[in-house]
Amino acid sequence: MPPVLTVEEDLYQGMAGNYWLCSWMDVYLDPSGASGPEPRALAIEHISGYVHTPAGQLAYPNPDDFLGFFVAPAAAGNPEVMQQYFDTSCTLYASTAQS
Repeated sequence: MPPVLTVEEDLYQGMAGNYWLCSWMDVYLDPSGASGPEPRALAIEHISGYVHTPAGQLAYPNPDDFLGFFVAPAAAGNPEVMQQYFDTSCTLYASTAQS
């Protein structure tokens, strides 16, 4: 008999939230610059709002941690930490966005 599969509560909500976050990070981090300043500003606004989503609240109970670590440096012109997160945590998004 196969093992019983259990799914952690809120797993799919977290996956959907991460995919959403990664999609906005992709807009912000667009290396071609094709997205331009207006979409990038909109992306920062949406990324900042992640902490108010159910997935964001689960991942970052203290919104200031997320905002200070990811958003503030990127908004100030240093997206290095956001890029590192995207490169390591957005692999599912990157693979589906390219197909």
